[in-house]
Amino acid sequence: MAWKGNWGSSGGAYSGGGGGGKGGGSWKGGNKGGAGIVKPSTPASNTVKPTQPATKPVSNIKPTAPTSGAVKLAPAAGGKVPSLTVSSTSAKKDEIGVQTLVGDYTEAGSNHGRKYYQKAQEIPGHKDVKVFLYYWDMRDGADFAGWWFGDELGGSQVWARCSSHGNVPPPAGWKIPWDAPKAEPGLLAVNPYKPKPGAASPAGAARPGQAATGTVAASGSKPAAGAASVVERVKKATAQVTALEKSSNEVIAKAKSLTKDSPADALKKMQDSITAEQAKINEAQRSLTQDINEARKAGPSAVSSVTDLSKLSPRFRTATTSLATELNKIKAFVNQAASAKQTAASKEAQQKQEEKHGKEFEEAFPVVEESCSAAEDAVEAVSIMAAPIINDPPEDAGASMKKVMDEIESAANTAQT
Repeated sequence: MAWKGNWGSSGGAYSGGGGGGKGGGSWKGGNKGGAGIVKPSTPASNTVKPTQPATKPVSNIKPTAPTSGAVKLAPAAGGKVPSLTVSSTSAKKDEIGVQTLVGDYTEAGSNHGRKYYQKAQEIPGHKDVKVFLYYWDMRDGADFAGWWFGDELGGSQVWARCSSHGNVPPPAGWKIPWDAPKAEPGLLAVNPYKPKPGAASPAGAARPGQAATGTVAASGSKPAAGAASVVERVKKATAQVTALEKSSNEVIAKAKSLTKDSPADALKKMQDSITAEQAKINEAQRSLTQDINEARKAGPSAVSSVTDLSKLSPRFRTATTSLATELNKIKAFVNQAASAKQTAASKEAQQKQEEKHGKEFEEAFPVVEESCSAAEDAVEAVSIMAAPIINDPPEDAGASMKKVMDEIESAANTAQT
């Protein structure tokens, strides 16, 4: 889509033609005063136009303050306290007209499941031109999804884009023009609005966390209650983390004082204490995660609270790591003690068995000794009986010889038994 335009200090002209796709390109600025002219050039070649029709997706827009009858978008100004501030620290901000986007933005409604915002300050000489910061989902493809700066929701005139899909506009990563190869650091920054010290609130304006005069929050509840709830969550979570750090450090200090020679019951008790402390930290971590998710639902006004809550997680991880280290050490001591106890029990059983066998041997030894002596005597008797025959064999081996041999054989059998 081609764009031509000249925004002069005296009114100028702003015209364009083409289809309903998102367009954009490079900017050039300059007028009599050196700023104020914004001229979007022809979009990048081969740019795919979104299928979203040129008409605004009214079905996706939720007004912040319902009125009787028709749906009406919240005004960009009108006394509301801004939610966001868009700024630039780049030296090129005047060359490409980033000043058109720089300013304060108020919450204006909801689009594609995210809040969208409208620039509060008017563009000099172009009061009819509005600047919106809004989110577009994946319905037209990834190339058109993300956060955008444009003159209307889903319109064809867009100035900057970030492909982030967070619930709030990202603080950095904006491409200008929207199809630039990469985001230039410092060219555009989106941060929560912070009023200047001593600045008075606009008449009828709502203070942070307070509804404006004559308006009702879309949720039907006062924003002050939500803001107070988030602050209370931060205080409660911080106190919980501090208390758990203290108790964990006490447990860790006691664990460090134990050694492998410590009593087994003391080691087992310390192991149970560390395990219980880990369970408390895990439960607190789950609660902290829930607090962070709830705080994020409060939108840009709760960004600082989300940051404070997120800073508590590393403290939990530090305590968890220290407890795990001590638990592993204590477990090793417990295992060593159990192994030593088992070894001692085995040695004791073996010693008792040896003592039993020794006692049995001592009781059986006299009987065995007596039996051995009797056997020796029997063997000696056989030897004495056989000696005459062996030394002087008789010539007549008659009945008398047979009788002697029978007696010797009988004696030998008796000695063997």
